[in-house]
Amino acid sequence: MQKEEMMPILAHHDLLIRLESRRHAIDRFGRIHGSERKQARRHVIAAMKRATVAILAAVLALSCASADNNAKNDRVKLELAQLVGASPVQSVGRFDVQFGLQVENPSKEAVTLKSIELTQIGSGSYQIRRDPATGSDRYTFNQTIGAGQTAAVSFWVHALQRVLPGTFGASEPVTLRAIVYFDSPSGQFHQVVQKVLGQFEGQ
Repeated sequence: MQKEEMMPILAHHDLLIRLESRRHAIDRFGRIHGSERKQARRHVIAAMKRATVAILAAVLALSCASADNNAKNDRVKLELAQLVGASPVQSVGRFDVQFGLQVENPSKEAVTLKSIELTQIGSGSYQIRRDPATGSDRYTFNQTIGAGQTAAVSFWVHALQRVLPGTFGASEPVTLRAIVYFDSPSGQFHQVVQKVLGQFEGQ
């Protein structure tokens, strides 16, 4: 009778099998953990996007509300315009600009325009200057606008042409901010008007 031979299982073979099984388990755990991290990262990014949208919406709503409130609180309507600017052949240097301010008074009492404080925001084809005699950027008036009436005033301002005609920047708009001071039977008040003034026809 022939004896059946048995194949011995060596200890190191068993160790290799156990190591392979452990490696597979670690790899599987790593894949699962990596997938969970990616999913968590996607959730965080989505939450951040939703928060950003919410913040922007809140800021926009506050800005609109602020603008609406300012418009409702305005006692008069103001319109600033440039009446005479630099000529097409204006050389670099000093010259004068004429501005106009229209005041519409929809209230039930007369108001008196007392002064305009004019400043420039940023650069432009020209730069307005303070009055060299007084060093002031405020222009005085005593113009009364009746209830439900509209009136306009004009005034000249010293300026400095920065660039030559036809060169780069010669048509750069000028942005002005005016603080307009009034008096009325119910007390003094002021309003602000800001305007971007184009320096060529159609701007």
